[in-house]
Amino acid sequence: SSGIGRAAALHLAGRGADVVLAARRTGALEEVAAEIEEAGRRAWTLRCDLSDPEDAASLGERAWKTADGVTSLLYAAGHLGFSAVGGDPASAARTFAVNLHSFVAVTEYLTARWRDERMPGAVVGVSSVSSTLSPVAGLEYYGASKAAMAQYIRCLAVSVARHGIRANCVAPGIIETPMGDAAGPEHRRGWISRIPAGRVGEPREVAAVLGHLLSGSASRVTGAVLRADGGFGLGDVAPLRPGYPEQAPAGPERTWAEGR
Repeated sequence: SSGIGRAAALHLAGRGADVVLAARRTGALEEVAAEIEEAGRRAWTLRCDLSDPEDAASLGERAWKTADGVTSLLYAAGHLGFSAVGGDPASAARTFAVNLHSFVAVTEYLTARWRDERMPGAVVGVSSVSSTLSPVAGLEYYGASKAAMAQYIRCLAVSVARHGIRANCVAPGIIETPMGDAAGPEHRRGWISRIPAGRVGEPREVAAVLGHLLSGSASRVTGAVLRADGGFGLGDVAPLRPGYPEQAPAGPERTWAEGR
């Protein structure tokens, strides 16, 4: 209903797709649905609490019945749960529920349905460069849950390929979203100093990559974990020279300096 999920829904509608939207905040969903319908496509909204895998387990079937069939799944829900010294079981449980368990629940319903119906399908999830980067204090739960998503996608791709079903995920770096802002200014400054592109990414940039992976132009792509991070995940990139981000080309809407 916001961030990458909203941008992806609008991107897919712009490419001619009808979209089933699901999230906990129904008011925000209705706003996105209205934009999609204004663009001439159909949109349906379903309330689902993705921190509850049991609720998510029924989402695939509900979406199928609502739209009379589903041909692809884009899972952009995410929870940035910070860990604490000594552990925080509640934060760990919520982070893994949203980032992994609910994704698995929806995916397994749809892939089974596609097999039964003998129809092709495509799954794409939003992982994170945090799944593969050097360890970051406080991101144990988030990084592990996103790494688990990426490995699940790889294994799933092997299991379902013979049925004409593809599975991929995108690993964004820091993006201009409410969740990206939750990392705090200190983490944000440190990350930006190591982005060769010199700026934070925009949701629409990630949405375009997600849309590509769901499209026919990616028909031979499966099991991929595609970074969309401005080069952040290339390795141990030294901090960029002072003033570099402000000199970088602007993104779709703003420069890094304007978005600080």
